[in-house]
Amino acid sequence: MANKSGVPEGAVFKANGLGWDVIDTGMPSPDAPTLVLLPGTLGTASIFQAQIDGLRDIARVIALTYPVERNLSRMVDSLIALLDELGVDTFHVLGSSLGGFLAQWLADRAPDRIETLFIANSLVDPVPSRKRLPPLDTMEAMSGEQHKELILKSVAGWDEPEPVFADLKKKLLESAETIGGEGLKARVMALQNSETIPPLAVAPERIVIIESEDDPLIGPEMRRALEERYPGATVKRFRIGGHYPYLTRPDEYNAIIRERLEAAG
Repeated sequence: MANKSGVPEGAVFKANGLGWDVIDTGMPSPDAPTLVLLPGTLGTASIFQAQIDGLRDIARVIALTYPVERNLSRMVDSLIALLDELGVDTFHVLGSSLGGFLAQWLADRAPDRIETLFIANSLVDPVPSRKRLPPLDTMEAMSGEQHKELILKSVAGWDEPEPVFADLKKKLLESAETIGGEGLKARVMALQNSETIPPLAVAPERIVIIESEDDPLIGPEMRRALEERYPGATVKRFRIGGHYPYLTRPDEYNAIIRERLEAAG
């Protein structure tokens, strides 16, 4: 079914030769802001359903599923072309985990187009994250199915302090099946073969960092490195939220985004 923008939900757009699955809610009003949502390694556009439903009344929400592409620079070029095709000029962008890393590279390429850069449960340098992974050459030689098995084994070991965290694991298992082994491998290698984020031409007051104290993937060292890279940025911290607070704490998460979107308006 088409929305107000004429874009059917779940449509596939080709941009610079890469295919993106797009959920686009359309404009709720002529002067509404646009919010672009970029998922993590185990996410698709629909993983942001709580944000899509909770924020579409005040913003055009565009949630994306990545193409199968291992070159992160090519992904950024394609993403910029996709936003051009969708008629998006300036926008707020929220990226979680891999998406937060990609969002920072997007800000490097197009800083003047970004109204707010939300960096959520993410990192500024991929090197520290390699401590919990096999060597890069080993990962390169692994099949897509082996990558999927490795990722899901990690997820299975995460704490479940509340029932919602068990539900989260089920959702991530379903998402992994949708993305597939090769898609997961492409995402992992795109991140791990990337360089550290360079200094960005985005003012601190336009950056919001969202993190969780109990994040099983982004530990204290990585969170500290991200905060030190962006002194003056707004930091929103969940005591219990895990790596996916937009799923485990959706109302509080949406409130963080809504407050910024309404202030910008």
